Amino acid sequence: MKSRKRGKKDLTGNEVQYEAEKMNQGFPAGGYLIGRHPECDMVLDIPTISNRHCLLFNETRNGDVVAVLEDLSINGTFVQEQLVGRNKRRELEDGDEIAILDEARFVFRYPRSRDSSAFNSRYRILQQLGKGHFATVYLCVERSSGFKYAVKKFERRIGDSQRSQTEGLQQEIAVLMSVSHPNVLCLKETFDEPDGVFLVLELAAEGELFNWIVTKQKLTEAETRKVFIQLFQGTKYLHERNIVHRDIKPENILLTDKNLSIKLADFGLAKIIGEESFTTTLCGTPSCMKPLSNFDYVASG
Repeated sequence: MKSRKRGKKDLTGNEVQYEAEKMNQGFPAGGYLIGRHPECDMVLDIPTISNRHCLLFNETRNGDVVAVLEDLSINGTFVQEQLVGRNKRRELEDGDEIAILDEARFVFRYPRSRDSSAFNSRYRILQQLGKGHFATVYLCVERSSGFKYAVKKFERRIGDSQRSQTEGLQQEIAVLMSVSHPNVLCLKETFDEPDGVFLVLELAAEGELFNWIVTKQKLTEAETRKVFIQLFQGTKYLHERNIVHRDIKPENILLTDKNLSIKLADFGLAKIIGEESFTTTLCGTPSCMKPLSNFDYVASG
């Protein structure tokens, strides 16, 4: 019996169902997006405003929840009449005026009662899932709901490595806070603590696609097709939002179940580009590059 091909309505339905499930788990889209695109939380249909102009999201620092504004625009976002700057962030104070060019102005207010709980009071770490150069990934459980998540902890470092790590981490947070798709690993919330930065992420319980391939040695044609359809859907979603991943490989494709449902992960090298820009930086994993790029990488480094 032939399997039914998935049409555009099926894929759109999956995205709607995914958002509904996240809301039921208390896991809404991470940030509040302002811009010209219909998908934004606040739509400003003005030609001079970028499709995705700026993003507001919460971050927990030393036990206090603070609001952060990330400027994604070409023409600029202003806080208290000071330009934030493209791909730069600013912590908001109560009463700050946010200006979108000269087209719209808002006054930011914190709620009267602010959540001041830190990571350890909200989550309990169960076990280590993996470890990389900059971060360690743990399995954790939310104390209030019992739902399990992955938490990526970035340790504090000293010197240039800390500066490089901070830049990559801020970029990863900005990308994750602005996306929500069933084939992209989404961010629930962040905690900036004295011993490190914690990113609470969706849990992909079956781990990396790389390990699945090593265990099975190869995928069938049907399995490969299923993986690539989902990968293309996730990549298409990102590209439509001017986001390029720049390090897609089996290690960064995670499985949520044994039916090969995938999520694209690890946005440390991802970049949000302008509507008329392109990337020129050579980056990624050398062993996963096409031969010519790999030769250039070795020759230049």
